[in-house]
Amino acid sequence: MSRKNRNQKNNVYVVINLITEYGCPLNGCRYAVASSLGEQQLRRDCAKELTEFEPYIYLTDEMAKAILDARRNVTRWNMANLRHENFCGYVDGFTSGANITRTDAARDPAEILIEREEAEKKKAFSKKVYEALNSLTETQRRRIIRRYFEEKTLGEIAREEGVSITTVENILKRALHSMRKILDEAEPVKNEKTAG
Repeated sequence: MSRKNRNQKNNVYVVINLITEYGCPLNGCRYAVASSLGEQQLRRDCAKELTEFEPYIYLTDEMAKAILDARRNVTRWNMANLRHENFCGYVDGFTSGANITRTDAARDPAEILIEREEAEKKKAFSKKVYEALNSLTETQRRRIIRRYFEEKTLGEIAREEGVSITTVENILKRALHSMRKILDEAEPVKNEKTAG
């Protein structure tokens, strides 16, 4: 579990595993500790309990909430752009085929074509991912979106849905396996078309 409520009687602090949550430590610290107490008071009152998490980064509850909200907002913005660009075929109000800038005139035409081809491949792959998501059950799809697009933790999903973390984890594994099968099946067809 990446977030642990400690000192349950008083809800004094929450330990956040930065590697699980964000994929890497921050300033050499594996953990962040969020608390409504001041840093000195937290270190004084909970020093013994917190030694297993040292070194850690202290965050106020407000800071931890702001970081989490910002992360979710960036993810939502990225998802909105992905849907807009990849499923509508528009980039910044222009169709992707007509999106030519003045700097393109000074560039090598082959480079421009390669970039466009790569953009088309990304668009095609995004559509396949969208199709793979739509092939899942409602529960699988909802949990994939919450975990990977909204970047919620397993614990947050479990709390919201009233189930155990293990249940969420198992459903996610099955969903990812199903999506991988669909994406792997789609890839050879593409290669046959380009080879022939």
